[in-house]
Amino acid sequence: MPRRPFAGLALSLLPLAVFAAKAPPPSSYGPGQLPAAGSASEANPKAAKPAPGPKAPAAAAPAKPSGPPKIEFVDPASPMVSALKRHGETAAGVVSKRLLDALNAALASGGPVAAVEVCQTKAPALTAEKLPNRSPVTAVKRTSLRLRNPANAPDDAERAALDRVAAAVAKGEPPPAVLVQRIQTSDTAKPEWRVYKPIVAQPACLVCHGDPAAQPPGLRAALQQRYPADAATGYAAGEWRGLLRLTVTP
Repeated sequence: MPRRPFAGLALSLLPLAVFAAKAPPPSSYGPGQLPAAGSASEANPKAAKPAPGPKAPAAAAPAKPSGPPKIEFVDPASPMVSALKRHGETAAGVVSKRLLDALNAALASGGPVAAVEVCQTKAPALTAEKLPNRSPVTAVKRTSLRLRNPANAPDDAERAALDRVAAAVAKGEPPPAVLVQRIQTSDTAKPEWRVYKPIVAQPACLVCHGDPAAQPPGLRAALQQRYPADAATGYAAGEWRGLLRLTVTP
């Protein structure tokens, strides 16, 4: 059988071909080149994982609700509140006089309809007007269980005071001369102090707050126009009809 001249040469080149098929070492990759499949980075997955970054901060726990404020009444005769009560009663006298003077002046000059206008437009400003002599009273409000002006609706603490007086009146007792109230919103906050003075229906008040059937047609129409949900009628002279609330800052 004749001998093939290139057979030996092919066998001698086989190791070179096998070597050439192997992937070059990692150091031989140029810029931007990726290693071929089966390279060292794929063979060792741990080596390919990026270094762990900083952990995200844990979400803050939601704030716990502080709960409703603590409302309590303090004996007005207690020496602890004697100064607070004095300042509140003094301010109540000043505010009440302002309102009564404005009402009587309106009745004298323009009659009941003018008085209604004073109660709606001027009374809020007179109530909020600054008190003299550097009074520690920082806020004044009129409120009632039978409202004429919705802006005078009581908050929770005022409602507690109104209910306290209403309970006494329902028993046939006179309204207390004064109430002193402490409101604590949290264990660390400073308490809020309030002094309450009852509002008693005066004869001049009955023009607008008395029996609706006795009101002149023009007055009744003015009240219905200004206060469609009016519930502050039907009072008699001397009857308790609400509270004057005075916030006192010690």
